[in-house]
Amino acid sequence: MKSDFVIQIIGLIGSFLFFISFQCKSNKNFFRVQFVSYLCYTFHLLLLGAITGGISYILNTIHSLCLGSQNEKLKSKKMCMLICTLQLVGMAFTWSALYPVQNFSSVYTIHQKHECQCS
Repeated sequence: MKSDFVIQIIGLIGSFLFFISFQCKSNKNFFRVQFVSYLCYTFHLLLLGAITGGISYILNTIHSLCLGSQNEKLKSKKMCMLICTLQLVGMAFTWSALYPVQNFSSVYTIHQKHECQCS
């Protein structure tokens, strides 16, 4: 019971950081705060046993790390395509329903964030 409470607190911290990230003035800080938020979500989901969600958030974490970095190669469209491809591969290996909305929305969100960052 106590461990479930701690796991839920980790998820709430992730949610709080995610909402706070939209208050950041620069894209670099935005993606850094989202990186920590995604780490919390990843631990939260993996501790709950939601492996598919955990894998998806690991990829989101990597994506935020790339976009928050100074390295232009990590911010490139090629990197975006690689991460989107990994999301699709993850979706294919964890397909358990007719319409896996969460995985499709993750790929779309990554693509949209990347377009906003690169334009």
